[in-house]
Amino acid sequence: MNPFYKNLALWMVIGLIVILLFQLFQQNQSPRGEIVFSDFLKKVESGEVREVTLKGNNVSGRLSDGS
Repeated sequence: MNPFYKNLALWMVIGLIVILLFQLFQQNQSPRGEIVFSDFLKKVESGEVREVTLKGNNVSGRLSDGS
């Protein structure tokens, strides 16, 4: 194999590993808890939800206390 392609493949593997590690640590930084939708609606109605995000069939929100 050509040395250029070996180096290119090595750097691509290193880059992929760095990206995967970054994603792994990024996911651990934001604690996520799942609740049933009815509990989520109760929190919205009581003003405990600061932000709501809709993505397809998924609903996520950020509570007023930052969680």
